[in-house]
Amino acid sequence: MKGSTAVNVINAAFAIGALLLLVAGALTIYPNYNRNNHLKVELEEMDKAIQEQRRVSQQLRAEIEALRTDNQTIERTAREHFDLCREGETIYQFEDAGRRDPISPPR
Repeated sequence: MKGSTAVNVINAAFAIGALLLLVAGALTIYPNYNRNNHLKVELEEMDKAIQEQRRVSQQLRAEIEALRTDNQTIERTAREHFDLCREGETIYQFEDAGRRDPISPPR
C-alpha cells in the first residue's frame, strides 16, 4: 500500500505540474494572441485605406491626362474654375434662389 500511495502522490504532483505549465503557457500566449488579432484587424483597415488611395490616385492621374490632352476637359475646367470664356461670348451669372438674403416683411 505504501508504494501505491507514493505513486499516487507522484502522479498527482505531475498532474499539478502539467496543469501549472498549461496555465502559465496560456497566460503567456493569450496577450500575444490578442495582439495578433488586433494587428490583423489594423492591417485589413490599412489595406482598405491603401486601396482607396490607389483608386483616388488613378482617378487623379486620369484627370491630369485629360487636362493635358482633351480640349473639352480643358475648356470645361477653364469655364468652371477660372470663369474664362471664348472671345465674343457673354457670361450671365444668376443668383441661386436658395441663397437669397432675407427680406424684412412689409409693415
